[in-house]
Amino acid sequence: MDDGVSKDGHLDELMWASVCDLLHATSSPPPPPQRFEEVDTASPNGEDAMWASVCNVLHRTPPSVQLPPSRPPSTSKDEASMTRKPKRHRVYTNKGEVARLEAEIQDLQKQLLAAKRVAKEDTCAWERAAAQQRVEKIKSIQVNNDLHAAVRERSDFIDRLQKLTKPPRWTALPDANAAAWNETMPLPADPARRAAAIHSLADHLYKRYETTLIQAGALNLRDDMCRCEPVTLRHQELGFRSVNHLNMPAPFQLMATACWRVLSGDEPMPTYMCADEINVWERLDQETSYERFQATQHGQTCHSNILRKWFETDDRVVIVWRTVVDDALVTRQPGDIVDDACGWWTFSKHADDATKSYMTIVTQSNITRLLESHDAASTDPEDVIAAIEKLVVSKAAPSDEAPSPPSFLLAFIERGRRLRPIMRRVIEQAIRDHGLQTNTRSASESG
Repeated sequence: MDDGVSKDGHLDELMWASVCDLLHATSSPPPPPQRFEEVDTASPNGEDAMWASVCNVLHRTPPSVQLPPSRPPSTSKDEASMTRKPKRHRVYTNKGEVARLEAEIQDLQKQLLAAKRVAKEDTCAWERAAAQQRVEKIKSIQVNNDLHAAVRERSDFIDRLQKLTKPPRWTALPDANAAAWNETMPLPADPARRAAAIHSLADHLYKRYETTLIQAGALNLRDDMCRCEPVTLRHQELGFRSVNHLNMPAPFQLMATACWRVLSGDEPMPTYMCADEINVWERLDQETSYERFQATQHGQTCHSNILRKWFETDDRVVIVWRTVVDDALVTRQPGDIVDDACGWWTFSKHADDATKSYMTIVTQSNITRLLESHDAASTDPEDVIAAIEKLVVSKAAPSDEAPSPPSFLLAFIERGRRLRPIMRRVIEQAIRDHGLQTNTRSASESG
């Protein structure tokens, strides 16, 4: 019996030693099979005992075996981190769709702009003018309504004033005719206000461009022509209007630039030797200039203060000019002559040939203002109109047999005659430069 117990104890010790070797061995080879053979041969029930011992090892710790210290048990946070599922990578398909839609919107916007540009180019000049006149008509109706409202307000105020001894505060009337008020106000001496007033007058003159050309019959002309006629201006004043239209053998940008050099003061103008002249130029920017001209001749002082401004679009260049009657920087005596005129120079592209252009000049002069400033009751307005018409139409030098114009117009007429050869010279030079560039380009292409 003791012998059997000793054999079982020896079996347990061998079994525990083998299990410990399997659990703790890392790189050592497995135990030799002789150990298990020894267990098998030691007892017929060795296999059953071995499996029973293994089950005991899995459920309890043997007292005779000292296991090495192991790592501390993991906390719940570590276990959660170990068992956490991998992060799912999201694929955002909406971002690509949004980018595609933005690109499509930009493409459609470009197509819309191109379609508008083509439609605008296909529109004839009369249709564009009709659309602009419709806008001006709507504005005029609105201004008329404002004026009617102002009249009603003033009438109501007068009625209240008649009933009350203490009149109420008079509300400000709408400034519906601000542009016309700006034309009659003196040009201020302050540089900032002066520049703002000049730009305001020029912009208002440009707004009247198409209306003036329609009234003068100068819109969309094709053949060369020159026409002069007396007209009735605002307040039943007598005026003079001239229309000149020419076909030019050069692009409109080139012709406009050449004429602007003269009108802006870049090209010097010779002085009249028999007159005491003062000529001062103010260059506000590259597109706006102001000239103060004063000449004394035969004891008569004449003033002509002219503002000019450049307006450019895709198919034309418009240069507007007008005289300023009152200028804070100009000292004027009661008997001085003041010029009152305005004009529009138009340079537009040719309908059939891009190397050619049209030049249209429309000018209006106030004859009544000239007569009033001179206080010449004996002067016939027809003589003034004939003198200005001769200046506009005549191309030859004045002859001795021709009747002399009124004395108070000599300074203005002489200044216009001096402007003509300078303008002709710069226009001819621009045409020659264009022909030279065309020949050079043709030679390079053929070579």
